[in-house]
Amino acid sequence: MPAESRGHGADCRRSSAARSRGQRWTGPLLCQFAVVFAAWSGASWADDIDRLFAEIEDPHRLGRIIDYNAAAVARSASLARRYRIVEVDIDLLENSQPFYLNLFDDVSLLVETLEWSAGANERHRRWRGRILDFGQSRKHVEKLRQELSEQELPPGFPAGLLEQTFLEVTASSSSFDVDVDTGIANLSGQRRFGGVRPDGGRETGPEPDPAGRLVHGAFRSLSISQVIVPGRGEIAQYNVSPLKWSPKYAMIMEIDPDRRADSIADPAARQALIEEDLAFEQSLPSEEGKVMIGESH
Repeated sequence: MPAESRGHGADCRRSSAARSRGQRWTGPLLCQFAVVFAAWSGASWADDIDRLFAEIEDPHRLGRIIDYNAAAVARSASLARRYRIVEVDIDLLENSQPFYLNLFDDVSLLVETLEWSAGANERHRRWRGRILDFGQSRKHVEKLRQELSEQELPPGFPAGLLEQTFLEVTASSSSFDVDVDTGIANLSGQRRFGGVRPDGGRETGPEPDPAGRLVHGAFRSLSISQVIVPGRGEIAQYNVSPLKWSPKYAMIMEIDPDRRADSIADPAARQALIEEDLAFEQSLPSEEGKVMIGESH
């Protein structure tokens, strides 16, 4: 079973008019600056530079992951031109050296870390990176940065927002604990204990683990809401999200812009799409009783 695919069978696909639920991109900006990016010519690789994503080489393991997340994978795949399911080398996000954000074999961005910060606790972290190379040359990126800085912007438009939109990438990462006996995963510290204290009050906080069943911080998930990559005459948009029931693994999607409800002007066509969406959703496998797991079954 291939790690990169346009879908795992016809039942995981919808028509090209299918809408992108909840996707909201900076459409006007993308159109305005498409000409700036039109010279991009594809990805190049250096073998001595680390890659963030790795294929799941064992086809049986990949198949188990997809089967366990069948509905979620099908739902996301229906909005994509293509997608693949990968492992993530989270440690690279705190690396001081540049690494490849290798979305697909032909789409690889050389990036460097600007920020890898925690919030109130280590459960959730934020990463921000700078794009050094779209696969052509660093001089090309510097030219884009210069052209973006020279654009005339509407009054009140935040300074630096264009560079952040087109030449930076942000990601979020969450830590998970795993029960070694069941394989069930939960956000680190999320399991709450409701035991009764001697004074009659209720205990709060993480569930006690006297038997040492929980592996704390067993893995971290990765989510990237939007990556904008220049192409030949167009701008492609990608996102990366943890699998719903196996968040150790990530699904990379190239978004299909034709699958957006707001791109359909005709009311009858929009209604037909709504009905098609409903039928598609009802056809997906049930997720009742599912739990997050730290590894494939």
